[in-house]
Amino acid sequence: MSRVSRDAIPAVPAYEVGMNAEQLEVIRHESGPLACFAGAGSGKTRALVHRVVRLITEVGTPADRIFCVTFSKGGADEMTARIRQLGVGSVEVRTWHAFCGRVLREEGLPEGRWTVDDKDRAKLFTKDAGGFRHENWKGMDLTKVRRFIGICKANLWDADSPEAATRARKDFGMAGSKAVRVFSIAQGLIEAAQLLTFDDMLVYVARYFARDDEMRQRWAAKFDYVLTDEAQDNNVAQVTLARMLAKDHRNLMVVGDPGQAIFGFRGSSPAYLTEFPGEWDAKVVTLSKNYRSGKAIVDVANAIIREGAHRLPDDMTSERGIEGKVEVVSAETLDDEASELVDFCKKRVASGQSLADVTVLFRLNAQSRALEEALLRDKMPYVLIGGVNFYERKSVKDLLAYLRLAAGKDQEGDATRRCINAPFRFLGAKFVERVMALRAADPSVGWTEIVEQASRQEGIQQRQRDSAGQWVEIVEHVSEMIRDGVQVSEDGKRTTPGAAEVLQYVLNATGYIGWLEKEEGEESIESSHAADVREMVRVAASFKSVGELLDFVAVQVTASARNKKRARADNCLTMMSVHRSKGLEWPIVWLVGCNDSIL
Repeated sequence: MSRVSRDAIPAVPAYEVGMNAEQLEVIRHESGPLACFAGAGSGKTRALVHRVVRLITEVGTPADRIFCVTFSKGGADEMTARIRQLGVGSVEVRTWHAFCGRVLREEGLPEGRWTVDDKDRAKLFTKDAGGFRHENWKGMDLTKVRRFIGICKANLWDADSPEAATRARKDFGMAGSKAVRVFSIAQGLIEAAQLLTFDDMLVYVARYFARDDEMRQRWAAKFDYVLTDEAQDNNVAQVTLARMLAKDHRNLMVVGDPGQAIFGFRGSSPAYLTEFPGEWDAKVVTLSKNYRSGKAIVDVANAIIREGAHRLPDDMTSERGIEGKVEVVSAETLDDEASELVDFCKKRVASGQSLADVTVLFRLNAQSRALEEALLRDKMPYVLIGGVNFYERKSVKDLLAYLRLAAGKDQEGDATRRCINAPFRFLGAKFVERVMALRAADPSVGWTEIVEQASRQEGIQQRQRDSAGQWVEIVEHVSEMIRDGVQVSEDGKRTTPGAAEVLQYVLNATGYIGWLEKEEGEESIESSHAADVREMVRVAASFKSVGELLDFVAVQVTASARNKKRARADNCLTMMSVHRSKGLEWPIVWLVGCNDSIL
């Protein structure tokens, strides 16, 4: 019997250790188009970065000739770090915006000194385009218009294109032509200011490449491979760029999960991923083994995903060898739901377990109010990622300012500054300066009288006088409601209204919600200000008087400030929106508000 020496057995390359058969197919794919359909927790990022390592260390491809791109800067940084951990230090994973920024800089385009719009000044230009100086579109929904413009740019449609007109009619009906004109005017203002928006970065490069094939070839020739992660979230501009870069060598790899496409509101579509194999005659590999979750969790996910329009070719299977746990908790109200969470946290703390293993996800920021109050009440440390604590949000602080002022709790004038121009009344910073100067001269005079004095000064426009008078009338009526109650019958009987009734009067008298919807747009993933206002009214309904409500809020704000200091420690619960959680994972997840019309 012959003996085989250990040295004769080829060592498994480090980039193949621990890989399953499907992942190895991805890693070993050497040339030609490849579609990798990969479910959540299937190790798709691992397979992608290991393929990059193999292309460099075994195939001999120079690192700078591999173009690897993903959806977000955070994802790009993470992938870059993982590649470097495998011993390849010269690869840099990019985002499409980073790549397009590089193209524009090196090509000197657009001509002139352009500034990247990292402060979102484009929003102000769009608002101006719809305002009285231009289109004068009364009731324009700024968020909806901006989303329309974003969709057009994601699809590479000009303002004067028939596609933009069709989309505008779909989104705005009879006002579609106004939306198109606002798009055109706003774009002119943006370009006149030599402002480079993130959407325009992609649009410009895609158009430059389409018009100048020599430029396209010059950039495409820099890379032998193009690998795109999170392909289900790519829009037409990004898909077009990938095609242009891989058009000549056809070494294009797309990785994604059509069931995880959540950015359709920004113009992406999973169809670009699912149609890729047929369009490119690509090899298809499906990663359907989940290494993240227990069997029960994966089974529930499969059952839900089957109901969707887009899904993986195969169901996911759990490979962790554990059952996992899915629990459904029914609660009557948001506060009851929050109490269930706090009870759970108390049990973990009592048993010596960490809260750092727990995260709470919600759909709308307004849902955090009940959770924050319950956690603060029981001194459970938490951190709110990517959001502002409920009672510190702009719309909530605006409304509370009316109540504090009317209740005589505005000695320093902070509440007056805040609410005098909310909603917008033409009573801006210069008018407020006059008010503060008069108050400083005689601190004994009340704020409403001071505002009336300021409105009678020289240089004040009639519309400002009218607005100031309306504001004074509202504040004085709220003061009367708080101090003397309201008359409820012909015999002069008066009753003290509850905090919710007073707050509702403020909303009705000021038209605050209508103004908010006009300024911030329809409720959306990015904007839930109106939801915050509705939640504030719901909170107020628990208090008999405005004084009790304001005292409660003061306690909550103080407790929140203390919590921020305590939450710096490692042992605290994490809260964030579902969208912000994309790509992250924790041992225990609470998903609140699993209701129709919310999630």
